[in-house]
Amino acid sequence: MTITAPADIVVASDACFRGLRNFRDVIAAGAEAESTDFLQAQSRYDELLAELRQAMRADLADRPTRTPSDP
Repeated sequence: MTITAPADIVVASDACFRGLRNFRDVIAAGAEAESTDFLQAQSRYDELLAELRQAMRADLADRPTRTPSDP
């Protein structure tokens, strides 16, 4: 199965995934939930995820609406 997306979505998706991996690494290194490292990594991931969602919604808004009878 292949999923295709415009380049800006791919870039945002990759950045978000990297942010998630960084967040995971901070947790794996033992950062506590109230530590600066944890909170910064969580905040950065939240920002990247919001940017990805916004880019995806903008892309979907630019597409024509399909009905169930469309091929």
